[in-house]
Amino acid sequence: MSKRRTEAGDRSASGAEGALFGRNRGKGATVDAGRRSVLLAPNGPMPLSPAISGPLGYTFRNIPNFPDNLDRVQAIQHHKVFNLWGTHDHKGNGATLPVGSAMRWMTDRFLTYLYQFLHEKAQRRDGYRSTDAPPLTNQGEPYYEINYTIALKVNIRVLSALQSAVFTNEATRSMMTAFSGLEERIRRDLDASNQLMYPAAFDSLIEYWSTVYTPYLGGPVVYNLFDFQSVAASAAPQAGSFTAWAENNRPDLTSAADVASLLGDIELALSMQLNRNFAVAGGHQADIDKWHSLLSMTGMGMPQTPVKGLVVDAQKFTEQHQLGAFFYSDSKGVGADTFLGWPDIRGDEKTLININTCGLTLGPEDIFWFGGKGLYAFEFDDDDTPGYTAEANDITAFGLVAEVGLGTSYRIGHAERLYTPEDGWYEPVIELDFTAAAGLQAYLWSVPHVTVHPDSWRAIMSEESEEAYHVNFDQPGFQAPADVFGQRYRQWLHEAWGLPFIT
Repeated sequence: MSKRRTEAGDRSASGAEGALFGRNRGKGATVDAGRRSVLLAPNGPMPLSPAISGPLGYTFRNIPNFPDNLDRVQAIQHHKVFNLWGTHDHKGNGATLPVGSAMRWMTDRFLTYLYQFLHEKAQRRDGYRSTDAPPLTNQGEPYYEINYTIALKVNIRVLSALQSAVFTNEATRSMMTAFSGLEERIRRDLDASNQLMYPAAFDSLIEYWSTVYTPYLGGPVVYNLFDFQSVAASAAPQAGSFTAWAENNRPDLTSAADVASLLGDIELALSMQLNRNFAVAGGHQADIDKWHSLLSMTGMGMPQTPVKGLVVDAQKFTEQHQLGAFFYSDSKGVGADTFLGWPDIRGDEKTLININTCGLTLGPEDIFWFGGKGLYAFEFDDDDTPGYTAEANDITAFGLVAEVGLGTSYRIGHAERLYTPEDGWYEPVIELDFTAAAGLQAYLWSVPHVTVHPDSWRAIMSEESEEAYHVNFDQPGFQAPADVFGQRYRQWLHEAWGLPFIT
């Protein structure tokens, strides 16, 4: 056999790998000199997986979405809220935080004094001069500023990534018309978002939550949009108002009007940060002038946060849907509506909470350790049943980012939209009756992004702890005191602002 025929046979054995990844890339079909037949490009997607040679010059790959499943989730849209305090109250009636805990200390001893701390730091720039900081009318102004900054930078990057990913699957293709003609407007808002002053350390949060991803090739496209209204309730713009998304009317990215409203909210938040468009009432305009002057005195930079497209990231799916705390609601039929949140620290910051990493490796500097990747625990202080309480009772969630119900209540809960080829876009029910078979069926069928959580069974078994035999012996996780998260957040914030702190 000639050397030329041997080489041709090698090419034949490898299917069309050469056409796709070798010197013939981009040339389409090739001719095998030995067999005198046309080798066509493989059917299906092109991950780095083996191709199987078949008759008639075809080669075949493993297709992740075969067989076609019309119930397969193709997109998951979360609506979240960022809270620099590190805690989220349910309907404004938060639980009593454990006295002396680092979680409470963040509220009492850091953010309300941040302005003074930074003013003292600024005096070291050109030599110490003992001067008093011009007082703020609202001590929480730094809190409002950072919350707006995080939300707008995340949202504009999510919209940019989705615009570039519209051909991914049926779900994203349904957004094509709504995004049409907005490329230049999105680019302008992206450029403007990189003119904001804040500590570069916050980019770890912005990049994490603005990433649009799929857990695997052919999997659902997952993205997170952040809410502005919860901040605007305390620090409103002077002109304009943020979109009041209704409880059952989350942003519809197939609607040109809704996409325009989201961009309008982003631009309104930018105007507040860059043009001082804060309401005069309450002194916010004067406060933001003082705050920005102080940031300039300390040499605060303008982080140039990168922009990403759609990425494949299985770990991020696990982190956002399986790693942290779990929350759901139960209508109890004719009984009192109830909430379940797990884990529940039960009034003690030393409570050991179970952390099931689902096989992930968490480094000591991971933002997970201060709630940067979502909620890590709850406090239900009106009920001694672990993780279970009446809907009207006090609830506080711990972590910087929470899933929220919209409308006037801003309650902790599920505010998502999902897409399947069979059902199109739909909003899963956030309250079910687990005492009825239909409620259990709806829970298992309609919220697959919730039931992947290792503790999702607790929504059904919330009042029957003696039946809690669901132990994951393969990956049981580990236990850590809840206040470790508060301590790490305290340390991280001091490091982010460059302020001295002794742990």
